Amino acid sequence: MLIGEVDCTVEKDLCAKHGVQGYPTIKYSNGFGWNKYEKGRDYESLEKFVDEELVDGCFDDESLCTDEQLQALKEARSMSPEEVEIRLEEIADEKETADSLFKVEVEKLQKKYQKLQDEKTKKVDELSKEEGFLNYASKPTKTEL
Repeated sequence: MLIGEVDCTVEKDLCAKHGVQGYPTIKYSNGFGWNKYEKGRDYESLEKFVDEELVDGCFDDESLCTDEQLQALKEARSMSPEEVEIRLEEIADEKETADSLFKVEVEKLQKKYQKLQDEKTKKVDELSKEEGFLNYASKPTKTEL
C-alpha cells in the first residue's frame, strides 16, 4: 500500500490529472484506476475502510486473480510495448466517445424534460382559468337590493 500527500497549490497538473478539485481529497487505487474516497473522515471510519476494502487483490498477488483476470493479464503481457500504447490510446478515445455520447443524450433528455415541463405548465394554467370560470359561474348570482 502506498500513502502520499500532494500539495495541489504546487502540483497543479498532477491534481488536475486526477480530478482533484477540493481539498482535502483522498484517493485510493485497487489497481484498476484511482477512486475518490467519500466515506467518513474520522479515524474509526478510515481504519474500517482500510481493513475491509483495501485488501490485496490481483495486482498485489496473482494467486488472488480470477481465471478471467489471469487471461486478461496473459493477453496484456503478450502485447508489444507499441501495441500496448496503441490500445491505451484506443481506450482513451473510446472513453471520450462514451462520455461525449452521454453528454449529448443527457442534453436531449434535458430539452425533452423542459418541453414537457412547459407543456404541463401551459395545460395547468388553461385548466385553472377554466376552473375559475366554472367556480364563479356556479355561485348564486348576487342581486342588488
